[in-house]
Amino acid sequence: MTVSGAIIISQLTQSSVSVCTLVQDPQSGIRTLMVGVGTTPEGLQVQPLTSVGHSGHLLFDVHVQDGAPLYANVVAQNGAGQRVLFTSSAIYMDRTPPVVSNVKVKLIYEGQGSELTVWAEAEWRAEDKESGILLCTCELKGATPVVTPGVTSAEATTDVTPGTCRWLLQQPRHLAPVEVKVTCLNKIQMASTVTSHPVLVLLQAPDMTTVTVRALNNNPIVSPFDECDPEVRSKTSDLELTWRGGDDPSMDLYHYRFLHDSRPLTEWFSQSVSKTSAILRMDENIAPGDVVVAEIRASNARNMTSETVSTTIRLDDRKPVLTGKNASVDWAAHDLYLDWRDVFNVTRDVTYLVFAGTANGYGDVINHVTLKDTSYRQTLTRRMHDVFICIQAVYPNGRFEKYLAELTV
Repeated sequence: MTVSGAIIISQLTQSSVSVCTLVQDPQSGIRTLMVGVGTTPEGLQVQPLTSVGHSGHLLFDVHVQDGAPLYANVVAQNGAGQRVLFTSSAIYMDRTPPVVSNVKVKLIYEGQGSELTVWAEAEWRAEDKESGILLCTCELKGATPVVTPGVTSAEATTDVTPGTCRWLLQQPRHLAPVEVKVTCLNKIQMASTVTSHPVLVLLQAPDMTTVTVRALNNNPIVSPFDECDPEVRSKTSDLELTWRGGDDPSMDLYHYRFLHDSRPLTEWFSQSVSKTSAILRMDENIAPGDVVVAEIRASNARNMTSETVSTTIRLDDRKPVLTGKNASVDWAAHDLYLDWRDVFNVTRDVTYLVFAGTANGYGDVINHVTLKDTSYRQTLTRRMHDVFICIQAVYPNGRFEKYLAELTV
């Protein structure tokens, strides 16, 4: 007997296996053929020997676990009564769809201006260790392609298929999401479909028009007021900047820097859009009262950079100074008149917080009055002889000086 191609065993569906024998005997011919299937060479654990007549072909229902090896065993008897056992090479039972992974889509920009064209290119990997990949198809979602890529087929002997598809986008729109759906079919007609994460078409730089920037109040100074001037900070601490309102989905990175007298204090720093703050370490060359400019901008995945948003912060750690002179208090027609014009030496905008009472620490005469002037008139129902006053002079940076006195009316 001779064997040409020996035994062909193949899986047709999740549970069916075909065995085809090509055993010949030119001298006496083949009298009988019996086929069995096992999970080991020469084994019959799955299907006992079954006569197949002279067709040499038989279809079996097989119920084994995924990945189990299958061997076809053929017992052939020729006309002279001689019997020979033939065993096929193994196939591995496939009961699962292919594994499709690393599905990605990227956009390729060619040309500029009116000549700009945008291509979408997808790539993926498909694997089926048992039956192998028959074919993969890819579909573009979220954009209209000019041409479709068709079907990517795998070679019969390949079980891992890096694949690609490419489309030219028709009339691409800024910020339009583009994603790719890849479907791969194995050789027993089981399919898997995976969709990529979307990417955005980028035709413009990020929009920063809604972004606002401010300096945080991280001074180690306790101000008498709830909030200091947002544009003035004490030079005694590092300057922390924060911004918000960046809602453009194309933003990939933020970039920031600080300037002093139109000179960059720092280079451009970059950070993820998930972080919206920055810290400037104080420069010894910054004098009290100097202005620092903070600039913020954003870029996208194409390295297109937005317009710059900026804010100015005055760095000043000075505070009001007491002159050593006293305030004056007068009584006229039921009015208490308080004047402190000579009490403080101030060099810039200042706000006064005034208290007066019948005892030290009291505010039963004047209670928490905020003024820009250096005098105040309070109407009273009865005359006073002594008054205890507390005047706080506060600079916009939160630093202040306090004047306490007991005055005779």
